[in-house]
Amino acid sequence: MTTLRHWVRFAVLASLVATPMSAALATPVLTSGHTDLKVKTTGTALDAEWHVDNPPPPVIIGGTGALDYSLSGLRVSGTATVLANSSQASMLGVPEGTRVGKIGEEAFQPKIGWANEAGASITVTFNPLSSSFPLGGHFAMANGSTAVFSSLNPSITSSNSFEISDSAHQHYDWLFSKEGTYVLNFTWSGEGFESTTGSITVQAVPEPSTVAMLAMAGGAVAIAALRRVRRSHRTTSA
Repeated sequence: MTTLRHWVRFAVLASLVATPMSAALATPVLTSGHTDLKVKTTGTALDAEWHVDNPPPPVIIGGTGALDYSLSGLRVSGTATVLANSSQASMLGVPEGTRVGKIGEEAFQPKIGWANEAGASITVTFNPLSSSFPLGGHFAMANGSTAVFSSLNPSITSSNSFEISDSAHQHYDWLFSKEGTYVLNFTWSGEGFESTTGSITVQAVPEPSTVAMLAMAGGAVAIAALRRVRRSHRTTSA
């Protein structure tokens, strides 16, 4: 009975170590390449989805090879970081020179853009109060040194929105103040259309070497737990 109890405890601990990895693989994850948040129409309503494009060719872990994914059917993971300049620091509320996450460009993949296929001009609005961030984390979108969105201080951008003209395709910098999962909520609207609100998930993660170290640490926790179980079992048996 004692042995069974120990193994149940170990199984629970092992599941806790494995759960983040299992959850991460449940939804396809875009790690590099070019994809767009494509806004289109469904009847009289605006709709949005992920559209995978080239170049560069996308890398999607767990993907099906499809070109289009629903907003919730694809997550984004980026490892690139930069030292925040003065404008980025003010957008994110961090000291200048702080290392922050950055994606959205060729050199900071995944390369994510916005594409308008609605047949008319549309407006994209970021909703910080409906979004979620790591504790103390902030998200900003920028066009060079100019903020487009900021969860720290929406007044920086006056409206937290931007317009995409018909058939336009544009890219911005996506900036993250710290590691963690960001669920970013947006609204797509346009004259004559029913607006639509949706969320996308971005995992701003450490550099790959740090990820490997964390994975090794997780394995070490499981091994240490197994050793404790074995020691406890030997003591009980004696």
